[in-house]
Amino acid sequence: MSMNTTQKYGVVGSPVRHSLSPWIHAYFARRTQRNIVYAAFSPPAASFDDFIHDFFNNGGCGLNITVPYKKEALNIAKTATNFAHRADAANVLTIKNGDIHAYNTDGAGLIKDLTINCGVVISDKRVLIAGAGGAARAAAVALAEHTSNLVIAARKLVAAEELASAINGKAVELASCDGDYDIIINATSSGLAGDESPLPPQIFTGVELAYDLNYGKAAASFLSLAATAKNRADGCGMLVEQAALSFAIWQGVLPATQELVNFMRR
Repeated sequence: MSMNTTQKYGVVGSPVRHSLSPWIHAYFARRTQRNIVYAAFSPPAASFDDFIHDFFNNGGCGLNITVPYKKEALNIAKTATNFAHRADAANVLTIKNGDIHAYNTDGAGLIKDLTINCGVVISDKRVLIAGAGGAARAAAVALAEHTSNLVIAARKLVAAEELASAINGKAVELASCDGDYDIIINATSSGLAGDESPLPPQIFTGVELAYDLNYGKAAASFLSLAATAKNRADGCGMLVEQAALSFAIWQGVLPATQELVNFMRR
C-alpha cells in the first residue's frame, strides 16, 4: 500500500500527551498489516467541534475520544450506538457517507479485560464502583448486564443516586462506604490528581479483584490501598481492549490483544 492511501486516525483529549493509544494502534497496524497513521490531539474546549469537523473534512477516518470530551463527542455525532446513548458518552467516532457516527467501546473493553485477561467471573457478583462520572457510568452500564448487585459510591450522594437509578443499583456516599464486595472498581480521578482514595483499607479484605480504570502511576495509590485484595489490576488491559474494538470498527478486523496486555501488565 502506498503512502497516498495511508489512513489518518487519532486520539483527542486534554491532557493527552501521556496517552498510550498511538503506540497501541501502531502495534495493531503492524500485526494486521494496515497502513495507518495515528496521532494525539489536544484542541481547546471551545474549538472541539471545529476540530472534529475539520479532521473528517480533511480526510480523517476515525478518532478515539478521551476526557474531557466524551459527552461532546456523543453530541456532535449524527447517530450513535445504544450503548453510547446509555453511557451518555462516546469514545469512538468514524465517518460514513459524510456523517459522523459515535460508538462507546469502553464498556465492552472493561468486560473483556475483567473476564478474559483477569479471569474473573462477574455474573451476579457484588460490585462496588467508586465514582459517578463518565468513566463510572460506562462501567456501570456494562456491568449491569451481568449482575444486579451494583453499588455506586460517590463523594456527593446525589451523583451516586442518579447513576444508581439508571442501572437499578444502590447508592452510598464514598466517605461512609463499607460492606462486603467481590469486586471493587475505582472510577474516580483521585489518582490523576495525586490524591489518595477515600475508601477505607479494610473494605478490600477478601475482595476477589480490586481494579482501577486508570493505569500506570494514576492507579498506584488505589492499588497500594487495596493490598489485602486477592487480586489487583490497573486499567491498561481495558485500554488495550477498547482500542482493539475501536480498530475493528474502523478497519473491519479485530486484532489479537493477549500478548500486548501481558506485556503491559508485566
